[in-house]
Amino acid sequence: MNNEEKRYLSAASGFFTAFVAFTVLVKNVDVKPIGALFSKVGFASLNKWFLKTAGRSDFWYDVSQLLGYLALAVCVCFVCIGFYQLISSKKGLKGVSRGIWATAFIYILVLVTYLFFEKVMVVNYRPIIGENSLLEPSYPSSHTMLALCVYLAAADQVGKLLDNRAASTILAWLCWLAAIATVVSRLLSGVHWLTDIIGAMLVSASYICAYLAAAGGKR
Repeated sequence: MNNEEKRYLSAASGFFTAFVAFTVLVKNVDVKPIGALFSKVGFASLNKWFLKTAGRSDFWYDVSQLLGYLALAVCVCFVCIGFYQLISSKKGLKGVSRGIWATAFIYILVLVTYLFFEKVMVVNYRPIIGENSLLEPSYPSSHTMLALCVYLAAADQVGKLLDNRAASTILAWLCWLAAIATVVSRLLSGVHWLTDIIGAMLVSASYICAYLAAAGGKR
């Protein structure tokens, strides 16, 4: 492991520690029943203020949904790339590039994190009623986490998979724009608390740093 990879792992550890600490604070600081069906939410004053200021927007919700579906399509593309490398190489599993394995690794981390906070430890619920008039877990924002991890990992991978420098640069910038647009649209849609987004950004930063260490750093 070189120094760059060690720095990424150190950053991943730092961001994850910050995420855990922030989660504990969300569970215990200024907890009030301000959510849908009087569900309790941490940092209630901050979250209530931001939701009132940002409001709710169907337009931005639709944008965030579209970007979420696009992120899933990107996942499928990289799964296909990995499968192609596997069947086209005589080396078996060793024929799959380190970057693709790292990409699979971050996808698994996102899935495990989603299931943990959806099924094992619910921190808080969305500010709106979900389908079938049921409360839906919302911390951390799985939509934000998926988009950040998928798009930013893809931004790194296109530079390693494509020989065309101009094309890879354009695609990498598009990935970054999609990641930023997802965060902004999710914030403005009104379907999450501000702390849901912050938590998702912290854990995503941790996973991206871990990905970069596993993938061998940036290009």
